[in-house]
Amino acid sequence: MRHPANRWLAGLALMVFSCLASGQVGTRVPAFEATYKIMRSGFGLGNIQIRFQIEPDGHYHYESLTQVTGIVAWFNSDRVHESSRGIMDEGEIQPHYYRFQRTGGKQDKLAEITFDWEAGRVKNVVDGQPWKMDIPEGALDKLIVQIAMMLNLQQDVK
Repeated sequence: MRHPANRWLAGLALMVFSCLASGQVGTRVPAFEATYKIMRSGFGLGNIQIRFQIEPDGHYHYESLTQVTGIVAWFNSDRVHESSRGIMDEGEIQPHYYRFQRTGGKQDKLAEITFDWEAGRVKNVVDGQPWKMDIPEGALDKLIVQIAMMLNLQQDVK
């Protein structure tokens, strides 16, 4: 049984992200890869690997993989993989598909969001439970909002 708060949180997230994307976001972000180590008191707790690719036609793929490492991995094998695909063109980002998957812990989770911009609806499937909602204008998924913020910050610096 899905929790009613899940719908409310998803709707809130899409509205917040649509506010961030409501203005023109400028030019494209170049492709990049980065790895971050999560440390505390000198001990490695985990790492995050991110990769952003964009094709000449504007189609993008943004991916993030977070996993525990070191001693923590003996007790917890959580792994979070997120990906976003869509198009970035004429200063606008339009996600087409978002996926969140957490594995290895006490509660595995899988969420997939498919945007149908022509119909103005988004299909959410969370742990096998589908539901739909309207897409607010300029909505972004929770991963690609990071790229939108980079673009907005670039604009503000110019």
